[in-house]
Formats: sequence, structure tokens, C-alpha cells
Amino acid sequence: MFLLDTITDAGRVLLTLIGLSSPYPDVTISDSVLRINREGACIEFRAAPLVNKQLRELADSGYTLNILADYTVRSGNAEPVNRKSERSVYRAASGWIISDEQTNRIYPDFNSMTNAVSRFVLPVLPVSETQPGKEVDVTAELGVSCAEIPNVIELWGNRPRLHQSFRL
Repeated sequence: MFLLDTITDAGRVLLTLIGLSSPYPDVTISDSVLRINREGACIEFRAAPLVNKQLRELADSGYTLNILADYTVRSGNAEPVNRKSERSVYRAASGWIISDEQTNRIYPDFNSMTNAVSRFVLPVLPVSETQPGKEVDVTAELGVSCAEIPNVIELWGNRPRLHQSFRL
């Protein structure tokens, strides 16, 4: 068993050195679904791990991490509409804080914060445009940034993307 683990680790290091692999975990998108509520249509999905070990160490050191979702919505034959959603994650004396366009929420521990920040709800169409049979294409790309560290995105193993087509 020890020999197999050693060979596996050596292979991982070699793939990282030649640029075919990343030492950081990939962010995966899952559970995407289109929901229609009183405000309109939105796409919901989860992405994890957004805050991996290396990003947690940065946040523990006082850096603010910005989790970004750039997405494009195309409805029927209309021109695509580009949208953006951004949340900031940082550590405070009272716990972990997630700040977005509308609210600041405090989470007492790392696990509850990561569970909350991994859930995305992106508005797609206003209620006036949610007619049955309408086709909607959504393309989203996630990213992470930090004002003090320009290449922090490299701490993710990939650039997660979602492309989903729906019929209302």
C-alpha cells in the first residue's frame, strides 16, 4: 500500500510540474435547476470547494476574497444579456462574513460559511418574461479575486463553467 501511495504521489507531482495538473482542488458545479418564483426565473446551483485550504489561510490572515459569477442569459431570439453576481468572504472576530449586494450575513464557523457561499441563485428572467415554452440558455463562469493578490484565481484547480439550456 505504501508503494502504491508513493507512486501515485510521484505521478501527481510530475503532472503538476509539466503543467497537466494543478496541486489545488477543482471546483465542481452541481445540482443546477431552473426555478420560477414570484420575482421571475432564476438558476440555482452549488459549486464546491470555493474556499479551499489555501484560500482559507488567506482569509484567516485578514484578506477579503471575492467570489464572482459572470453569466450570460439568452432568451429565445433576443440579444444575450450579461450579468454579474459578486460576494465577499472575510473573517471577523464574530465569525465568517459573507457580504453581497443586499446583505451581510455572519456565520459562526467555517463549515456553515462554505455551505452558504457554495449556493448560487442567479436571476435569469423577470416574471413578465416567463411564458411557458420559452427557451433560455445560461452560461456562467465562476472566479475568485482578492484586491491584494492579483493571481489568487490560480489557487483553484480550474475555472468552473456552467452551460444550461431550459424550456419554461
